[in-house]
Amino acid sequence: MTPKSASAALEHPLRKPILALMATALAALFLTSFLDRAMVQGTRTARTQVKAKGPMAAVPELMTKLQQNPNDEETILQLADAFMRGKDWQRAEHFYGEALKIDPKNVGALFHRAIVNLEQRHFPEAVEDFKAVLAIKPDVAEAHYYIGMVNKYELKVPQAAKEHLEKALALAPKDKELAAETKKELENLQP
Repeated sequence: MTPKSASAALEHPLRKPILALMATALAALFLTSFLDRAMVQGTRTARTQVKAKGPMAAVPELMTKLQQNPNDEETILQLADAFMRGKDWQRAEHFYGEALKIDPKNVGALFHRAIVNLEQRHFPEAVEDFKAVLAIKPDVAEAHYYIGMVNKYELKVPQAAKEHLEKALALAPKDKELAAETKKELENLQP
């Protein structure tokens, strides 16, 4: 390229529009990169907020309510449920116990505390709570099922396991999966 042709190339009539187009493309590239980063950060923030709104998110507000009214059974149960969903078994057990101090015949609190005791591997306490459920409401097939399972696998009392699994099946649970599982456990029961 001669000096004359180089200067002619610089003065080409399309030079300015091409440079403008390249500058626009470069600006668009930077802008989309910036927006993409901002959107990813926004997504991370949204995910963090969703995690923060998990099962334990309501606990601070519920604790404040409980301080204002320590005998509010509904708030106590909501706290117990939140701790149970958050798998904080000890706190869940505590608050179900507090609810039962207010209403000892609360079948839901007894049943849920029994489940919490199962999760903590406190099998005798779980059986005790399930039996308390049955003393109030004898037709709870799930309570018989759980007592049967604990007796079969954990306490190793096959006769009690058989008795409760048979009662669970006799109550004809609407939950077909529970009925099938109970039948299977009875068939596999070693005398």
